[in-house]
Amino acid sequence: MKQLLNRIQPRRLLLTLLGTFLLQIVLLNVLSGLVANYLQMQFGEGEDLPWLIIVMFVVTAIVGLMCLVLALMERPKGLSVPAQNPPRYAGLIVIVGKRGTRDVDPDKLSHNSSIEYHLDEGNANGVALRVCWLIASAGESGSVDIANRVKERYGTRCHIEVYAVQDAFHVQDTYKIVRHIYENEARKYNLMPEEILADFTGGTTPMSVGLALAAEQHPMQYMYGGRADIKSEPISIRLERS
Repeated sequence: MKQLLNRIQPRRLLLTLLGTFLLQIVLLNVLSGLVANYLQMQFGEGEDLPWLIIVMFVVTAIVGLMCLVLALMERPKGLSVPAQNPPRYAGLIVIVGKRGTRDVDPDKLSHNSSIEYHLDEGNANGVALRVCWLIASAGESGSVDIANRVKERYGTRCHIEVYAVQDAFHVQDTYKIVRHIYENEARKYNLMPEEILADFTGGTTPMSVGLALAAEQHPMQYMYGGRADIKSEPISIRLERS
């Protein structure tokens, strides 16, 4: 609750508290009065009536608290798509596409361009990639072997971890891996979650959805282009919140 309150703008917090207060004082008290009269009519002035009224007021307070929490919860406002040349990140999560995707050489798939972009040490913000997590699909037709090839290629320039999704068509598998990276792996490499970018290009649609859901509070990107007529360029995505 404390972290939630710290993220709320003071004006919004004041208006929400005022609205919740008025809800409890005016509307809920009117309803509780009606219910109290109903209980009195049903049970008379017996000894159990005061306890029933106390229980009713406790329930009313809980409902008011739930209304407050729901009102303070941040809701998606829209997508922020910054202009060209998005910043580089020290941590990168990348989905590795399957072999032979669209008859393209695996060495030219989007994950390579994404890694090379963030490895650039001569960029404006002075940050270079230190850790890269590759999420590949397991099985004979999967992309683990491609991920291992990527690790051999870039392993001398940054630390690379390979994770295999057992079911590339199950959203939850990729989601769990990405949450594990943010919640556990980041600390191991002295990185804050905000220093890790999630690239949802490549892989199956469920893998991309699982990654995007797990990273919805953090920076994301996708690689645009990657064809002979269009240069592969990173497009950064940030979910704005009200």
